[in-house]
Amino acid sequence: MAAFKHPWWHDHQLKVALKMYAESLAELNRAKAKVGSSDKRYVHAKKEFDNGKAALCLGHYWRADHEFWETYVIAHEILKHNRR
Repeated sequence: MAAFKHPWWHDHQLKVALKMYAESLAELNRAKAKVGSSDKRYVHAKKEFDNGKAALCLGHYWRADHEFWETYVIAHEILKHNRR
């Protein structure tokens, strides 16, 4: 699809990925503070986050956004189940 090759689309995808990077990192850090770095759910979320960073570095912005979203969802679930 030619529409996805336009520079404006590329810039949009980068902005979305960077915004999701920041949001998922914040949620991941909050989850780590709640359950620690050895919790299986945290480890899974961290792996998704690392995959997102790798995709971001390679310029695969849609993939990065997807991985960061997965990170956010997992971390959010950790926080939801560990409220005190």
